[in-house]
Parts: sequence; structure tokens; C-alpha cells
Amino acid sequence: LKAATVEDGGNETIYLHDAPLLTGKHVASAKVVQDEGRPAIEFTFDDVGKEAMAKATRESLPAPGGPHKRLAFMIGGKVVFAPRIVSQVGAKAQITGSFNHQEAEALVAKMMK
Repeated sequence: LKAATVEDGGNETIYLHDAPLLTGKHVASAKVVQDEGRPAIEFTFDDVGKEAMAKATRESLPAPGGPHKRLAFMIGGKVVFAPRIVSQVGAKAQITGSFNHQEAEALVAKMMK
């Protein structure tokens, strides 16, 4: 595992595996949506991405009362956000965070390059 800093304003250190779980080619689409009045990013994965995310998130769910693991999203070699894993992900996933609508749109644009 190697240390990395999450560049979401908190500058928190997380630890990354050497090989990525997925690359952008397995993200079929990404868009900004509203979740309880806040911007969120919704992803749709292709079949390979769906299976990989389902397996990884299922295996990373916290034990009752235990700490949540996180899933790092990287763009250009930098961790741009690392949300807590709170449920198993399938073909679609949604991420909320401290970003505003404009920042969420910018992240989506970078991810879909």
C-alpha cells in the first residue's frame, strides 16, 4: 500500500493498492444529479465495471459498528475524492461530497475525458 492525499479540501491521507480496481474505460457515463438538494455525481458502469465494483464494495462493507473503508477515485494520478463505502454498488453508483455543482461538473468532465 502507498500513502496518498485526498485533494477534496480535507487533505486526508489514505492508502492505495498498487493496481487500480477499474479505469475510466469501465465508466459508461457520469453526470451531476441532485441528492437532497446537494450536488452528487452518478456513475454508470459497463459490465466489467459493474462486476468489479459489486465484488469490491461487497467485500469492503463494514462490520456492524465497524469503520467504513473508502474507495479512491483518481484523475491524473491524484486522489480527487475517496467516499466511504456504505453499500454494495452495482451498475450505478452515486457519490456525495463537499463539492458544489460547478466543482461536480468539472470532476465529471475530467473523468469522462
